Amino acid sequence: MVMRYKFVPVLFLLSITLFVVGCVDGDGLNDLSVEKPIGEYAIPLVKASINMEDLVQEFDEYTEFDTDSEGVILFKYSGDILKRTSNDIFNSIESSLNGIPIPIDSNNFPIPFTTPDGMEIYLMEVSEGKIGYFFEVEVDEPCDIKILFPQLFDENMESFVQEYTLSPNGEGKITFLGEINLEGKTLIADQDGQVNLQYELTTASGEELLFDDFFIIINDLKFSYSEGVFYNQEHVGELDTIEIEVFENWKGGEIFFENPNITLTVNNSFGVPTRSVVQVFDIHTVDGQVIPLEGDAIVNGIDFDYPTMDEVGVVKSTTFEFNKDNSNVQDVLGSKPLFVEYLVDAITNPEGNDDVVGFIWEESEYSVNVEVELPIHGKVIDFLVVDTFELDMSVLTEQNIEEAMLRLNYETALPIGFELQLTMLDDSDIELGDVFQLEPLTIQPVDVDSNGEALTSERFQNDILLDIDQIEKLAISKKLILMVRFNSTMNDELSVKVRPEQFLDLSLGMIIKR
Repeated sequence: MVMRYKFVPVLFLLSITLFVVGCVDGDGLNDLSVEKPIGEYAIPLVKASINMEDLVQEFDEYTEFDTDSEGVILFKYSGDILKRTSNDIFNSIESSLNGIPIPIDSNNFPIPFTTPDGMEIYLMEVSEGKIGYFFEVEVDEPCDIKILFPQLFDENMESFVQEYTLSPNGEGKITFLGEINLEGKTLIADQDGQVNLQYELTTASGEELLFDDFFIIINDLKFSYSEGVFYNQEHVGELDTIEIEVFENWKGGEIFFENPNITLTVNNSFGVPTRSVVQVFDIHTVDGQVIPLEGDAIVNGIDFDYPTMDEVGVVKSTTFEFNKDNSNVQDVLGSKPLFVEYLVDAITNPEGNDDVVGFIWEESEYSVNVEVELPIHGKVIDFLVVDTFELDMSVLTEQNIEEAMLRLNYETALPIGFELQLTMLDDSDIELGDVFQLEPLTIQPVDVDSNGEALTSERFQNDILLDIDQIEKLAISKKLILMVRFNSTMNDELSVKVRPEQFLDLSLGMIIKR
């Protein structure tokens, strides 16, 4: 199982928050170690200009940024790309034929061109392999022997013939051990789906005989191309996981996404009808629930497009989207998921249709990729994130500070706002109180129209007073608990849209009285 892919749809909001948190241990506070004159003065702490298009580029390598057809920010989160090659099926054919002695009991012996698991092969181009054969006959005179494979052709499409003139040994027998090199040759079944081995054994006096014993054995057989009916060959997938980090520090509230989807993409160069078989497709939530993705495509499977007989080497793509109209994806991605776990197999010729003749080429493969797409278009309702980090504010003990005030000036075009609170902890993790006692540090969202579009940017100012008691507690604090509560404009009444051009410009300073 792989759990390394990150699903971070509101981290861009947390990134904004980090600019504010930076005031706690930023260069501005370090300037307090410089003796200032008695009176009131201001120290700039943070000045930042944050553009959504620039900000989303800072995400990790596993998160892809895009915009949807309406220009709304879209995040894509992918699992591992599962690949299966022609080796999987060729190995099944090869292992069913390799190393098994076949007794030849007639001079026109049909070898069925089928496999134990149900494949009917009509044509094979061989890249490696040999047919070893042994025959014995009791006879008292020389014999002319001809071995024929009418369905085994060389590169000039001439069928295989091997001729010998052999004499009996001292025991009155002819015994022989021979070998046919199959490299570069083509096997083509007859109209009955068989490859025939024939031989002629004629004595010097003109008598036609049969061998007393005749065996063949196929060794090291490998194919480069095959045609036939490939019944129900299973391609077994691998269990994979897409982690959803947005709820990792979740403590309350809801996020509703307007049009999320999960997309299954298959690239296929097997010339064989193939269908998905979903073994596992579950969403694991923060409260321990396991909710399966549901929909007709989960139950019935998805048929993959495939190249025709005259399209060897062509890759056909199939894309299926689980959306709110054909599945419960909107519900499961709104259920506070921690990760999506899935296992998708595939099966060839699922209907068992005898009339469907396909091909497998040595470079044939198919790949399956699962991708979660999340447009930032929805509702954020009291979504609370909590985290803890360490700090050292002992520099404040060096100053004779009577009073301090944080002043936040900002201009925003975002339809999502947040409230930030910091709770102080001492070196024993005992809570000392909140940094912002009267009210949290607040950044307001802008107003939106009936379609959830931000109307215009707005400017705000927010002053937060820190009294001497808070300053003293902050000076001995060793950790801060960060609590951020997000809300979209009009809260649960309207879904809002976040676009790349939206921004937040802010400056935060501390006004100190000594």
